[in-house]
Amino acid sequence: MAPTQRGKKRDVTVGVKVNANLIYVFTTKNLSGIPGVSDADLVGQLGHIAATALGANALPKVLGANAPSPPRVSKKLATAGTAGQGSVGTFCAYDKLGTARAAGWSLSKAGRGVAIRSTGKSVTAAVEIDGVIYCWPLNSTDHASYAESLGLKAPASITSEAEKNRCVTGATAPKPGRISLRLEGGSTFSSYCKPDAAPEGEWFGKSSPFLYGNATAPAGGGT
Repeated sequence: MAPTQRGKKRDVTVGVKVNANLIYVFTTKNLSGIPGVSDADLVGQLGHIAATALGANALPKVLGANAPSPPRVSKKLATAGTAGQGSVGTFCAYDKLGTARAAGWSLSKAGRGVAIRSTGKSVTAAVEIDGVIYCWPLNSTDHASYAESLGLKAPASITSEAEKNRCVTGATAPKPGRISLRLEGGSTFSSYCKPDAAPEGEWFGKSSPFLYGNATAPAGGGT
């Protein structure tokens, strides 16, 4: 029986360039164990960066982000129709789609970026941390009230392509810590904050950030 990946653990750490300024890191199964797929294919055709090579790449990395996300591609295998695995799918570097298509891979899901909102009832709150810009939606009134105390970036200030490329949402790491504020009436407001934020007042419970260990991005959003 030809080998398949059914039931195998996702225990292989891999990265791909999700744009010109950021590497998306994820865990996957050992795809090179499938007949017709080799490590050379994954690197050369899809732009996969092995865990052992991630540290040597100067671009900041993000683990487990909801966005941005790289495109997904799939490929029908020679074992299709037999007892083996019929197809394989994985992420592809943003600048390798042409190479992937030429090698027989098909786009199954387009990549996506992070939308920045600076107006409306909810705006994009953002914190610069560990080489990325961590973003999340925040009530515009709360943003106006607490952004300065928490060290948040104004969404309208994120203008360069390089800065936009470093914006992430829902990441496991890097991810800023949270802090809470006791409000009049007994309710509580909680938010992410810049690591060095030290707001005055009834703030409490500041947690530590989760860092990936990226180098600090150059001024202007990176290269």
